[in-house]
Amino acid sequence: MSEVIASVNPKGGVGKTTLAVHLAAAAHRDGRETTLLDTDPQGSVLDWHRRTPDKYDGPKVESLERDRTLAVAIGQTGSDVVIIDAPARLDEQTGRVLSNADLALVPVRPSGLDLWGTAEFLDVLTDHVDRGLEAAFVGSQRDVRTSLSDQLDAALSQLGLCLLEGLTLRVAYARSLSEGQTVLDGYDSTAAEEVRALYSDSLDLLQ
Repeated sequence: MSEVIASVNPKGGVGKTTLAVHLAAAAHRDGRETTLLDTDPQGSVLDWHRRTPDKYDGPKVESLERDRTLAVAIGQTGSDVVIIDAPARLDEQTGRVLSNADLALVPVRPSGLDLWGTAEFLDVLTDHVDRGLEAAFVGSQRDVRTSLSDQLDAALSQLGLCLLEGLTLRVAYARSLSEGQTVLDGYDSTAAEEVRALYSDSLDLLQ
């Protein structure tokens, strides 16, 4: 049975796809059969996949076809790990993603405004957590010169979920994705360590 990790935040531009692609790449590099499942109508994961070089050694990439439910799509992958890039909007699919995930990672930028503007999503997330979903907030696009705790509002902790260090604001992330790769492909060793640390933290939450 697959371990299912979802990168989810209905607010666009928070680094959701960056998180999903890099986490999938890290799982693949860890020797686990990995599928990166694009459920976002914007198709950002598919756009990244189209840019990958010939014979690129990366995770399998699939999109959610109209004739398949999410649960069926996950089951048909046959993978050890399925990473879901959730829709960049709050709709019924968001609930389905959370219902089928073992772990939900919610990327948030330093201001925390990505959360406070989506109270309805937080209600949906909390409901699924109460039903047994593991979840965590993940720092995204944070300034490398400042600690995460200094940048994110202390009220974040009041939601009762842990906060992972996540990914900093580095040119290497955007550059590698634009070339159909990830920072694990030699773009930035420090960024690569961030990705591996996040992957390790995610595995710990799944234990």
